[in-house]
Amino acid sequence: MKKALLPITILLLAACTKHDETVNTLNASDMRFVTEASLANGASIAAAQMVAAKTTNPAIASFSQATITLRTEAQEALSSVADELGMTIRDSIDGAGTALLARLQTLEGHRLDTAYLNAEVRAAQTALSLYQAEFNDAGHMSVKGYTNRYLTALTNHLLKADSLRRHL
Repeated sequence: MKKALLPITILLLAACTKHDETVNTLNASDMRFVTEASLANGASIAAAQMVAAKTTNPAIASFSQATITLRTEAQEALSSVADELGMTIRDSIDGAGTALLARLQTLEGHRLDTAYLNAEVRAAQTALSLYQAEFNDAGHMSVKGYTNRYLTALTNHLLKADSLRRHL
């Protein structure tokens, strides 16, 4: 009986070890996600800050402040994950984010609010796709935990942006 249990025990230990390696190994998907999520957070924060300063619509001002809060918290949590993984993230935005800021800078009133909400809906949809894909492909538990933590918040953010956009 003891001889029969030994191979099973060895197989179970090997399976547990392999599982632990899989969920604690930083993979290419994790590294790409951290970089892309950081850029997305930066662009969303910068756009929301600009709109908060320019809009005359209280609902848009409130939403942009909520965006700043959400994305700043997400960026701080992502920075902690990156530190844990030995990665460095920069607080910056990419070319698309820079182009959005330039466009928003030229707009006022209803046109500003509409352009911002359209951009924020697209950004939230893109972020949700990015976060869901990373949740499915994450190699490290910290990255997977981060994506899980913010999937619901980003979904709620998208729903709010879309609702505001439809009622402008």
